[in-house]
Amino acid sequence: MAGQANGGQVTQPNSLNQGKYVGNPNHMNGGTMKLGGGLPQQSTPEYLKGFTPPQMNTMDSRRYTLDGQQLTGSSSYIGALTKHLNDTGQGHLLTGGTYTPPSTTQPVPTPIANPTTPAVQPPNINTLAAEGIRAAGTATGQGLGFTPQQVAVAGNSASVTPTNVVGSDVVNANVVGSNVNPALNAVTGSNVDASLNAVTGSNVDPSQYNVTGSNVDASANDVTGSNVAGSNIAATQVGQQNASPQVMAERLANTNMAQYMNPYTDQVIRANEVDVLRGANMGLDMLGAQAQAAGGFGGSRHGIAMGEIGRGMADTLARTSAGLRQAGYQNAQQAAGQDIANNFQSQMANQQGGQFDVNTNMQRQLANQGANLQASQQNQQNALQAGLANQQNTLQARLANQSAGMQGQLANQQNALQAAGMNQSAGMQGALANQADALRSQGMNQQYGMQGQLANQSNALQSQGMNQQYGMQGQLANQGNALQAALANQSAGMQSGLANQSNALNSALANQNFNFQGQRANQQAGQQDIANRLQAALANQSAGLSGNSQRMGAAQQLGGLANLGFNMGQTVNSNLAQQGAMQQALQQVILDNARAKFAGYTGQPAAGIGYLSQALGNTPTTNTQTLTKTPGLFDYLTLGASMMPGS
Repeated sequence: MAGQANGGQVTQPNSLNQGKYVGNPNHMNGGTMKLGGGLPQQSTPEYLKGFTPPQMNTMDSRRYTLDGQQLTGSSSYIGALTKHLNDTGQGHLLTGGTYTPPSTTQPVPTPIANPTTPAVQPPNINTLAAEGIRAAGTATGQGLGFTPQQVAVAGNSASVTPTNVVGSDVVNANVVGSNVNPALNAVTGSNVDASLNAVTGSNVDPSQYNVTGSNVDASANDVTGSNVAGSNIAATQVGQQNASPQVMAERLANTNMAQYMNPYTDQVIRANEVDVLRGANMGLDMLGAQAQAAGGFGGSRHGIAMGEIGRGMADTLARTSAGLRQAGYQNAQQAAGQDIANNFQSQMANQQGGQFDVNTNMQRQLANQGANLQASQQNQQNALQAGLANQQNTLQARLANQSAGMQGQLANQQNALQAAGMNQSAGMQGALANQADALRSQGMNQQYGMQGQLANQSNALQSQGMNQQYGMQGQLANQGNALQAALANQSAGMQSGLANQSNALNSALANQNFNFQGQRANQQAGQQDIANRLQAALANQSAGLSGNSQRMGAAQQLGGLANLGFNMGQTVNSNLAQQGAMQQALQQVILDNARAKFAGYTGQPAAGIGYLSQALGNTPTTNTQTLTKTPGLFDYLTLGASMMPGS
């Protein structure tokens, strides 16, 4: 028989031991009830005091060793038990060790929790993602409103104002020769009374023996200084330089993103779909096996669970595919942005190279201009020195020729005067000799008169000759003094004119050199100011672009991290929701099976009575049936409505 009579009672097999399933908290082993993970429901061991089993167990079944016994239990129960034993310092009971009761003299030490360690709240991925998005927006706003510090030029170069050099004119002093007065040297002879010695002689005509001196023409030997013409220096003009190449920044909106997309995106998405589908199939197989083991395969709950798994799989496929495509597009955006940044940097480098070439060309032209100006100044100085040397040589040659001509004319004039005097003396001696012969012929009576007259005439002639000689010498001396004074004045005037001309030329050259140096210094200072302003503008532009690029990159990175964290949070929440739905469905199936078994267990005595009656030969007996009902919500509502007055 299925049962045995024992004092009028029938002992039936334990219905809870039928249809064992994994994870049943009422799992029986050898007729002894186990707790949660398979511990017998007897007196609680000392090492399990304070242990709280988990409210919900997982559906798997694992073997483990506890206090030398081989037991089975779910992963959640084993994890909670392991944590409890490790916290109480008895983790060796899970590795083959046995429990040794403590002695009465040595109480079991109680682990003391660290009171200083605060409870760390696990981070919420959604909160972190929201904070990342907020930080990215703040950083992006700061980057858009970022204004770099402007580099100001220290100051403009001071202009050079050259001072003009004015040469001092040399004023020549005129030399005035002193005239000789021949009247001071007039000789007056003493007259002899010829009446006492009246001699009638022939008169000598002195007009035949007049000496005429040749005049010296000083105008023939005038010295004319040659003027030295200074050559003007024309500075080579520096031509206009070529403009630096313009930087044309590209935009991400105008960039073709197809060339930056990953060519293997579709293969990666298909591989991900295969992995998701394989995991879903494994979940469906496990769900079918569990439902079949529980006797609910093909039922509504099994279909609902399969539908939830399918919906989760579709959501996972859509979300992962969208995430992969979004990641591919973001990578393409980053690659395009990097190319745009590289292009911009190359254009900036080309612009700097062009500016360096312009600056080098400007320096080369300025160097050529300076070399041309120096060469022109040297040539002009050499030409001026050669002109001055030639002018000085010409003046010296003309002065030497003029001096030689004047000396030759003076020598010729002196020779002519001496010859005329000698001729006059010879003529006078001849006339006197003839007159003496005539006087001798007239007789000795006239000799004394003639001698007196001759003496008077001789004295007069000698006086006149001496006066004439002194007058000629005075005139010659006066003429020589006048010529020497004129020559000295002319030489002094020429020298002062040359000195004034040299001073004027030197002053003009010095002023021209100073003006050119001042203009060149001002030009170099202006070019340096322009270069400083350009460098400051380029530095400000580079600082602004670099700052905006760094902040936009940081904002993009924070946004990507926030998006990644948000997607991870959504994925975790979806996975948790799917797992909770699956566990809820499986727990519901377990509860339904347990309820059915419990109903079979409670209805077994009534069914046993019929079996007993059949065994006793169908003896008519009085059956008693007790019906029980558990009131529900509508029953309480109906009762409440019936108790209301007027119903």
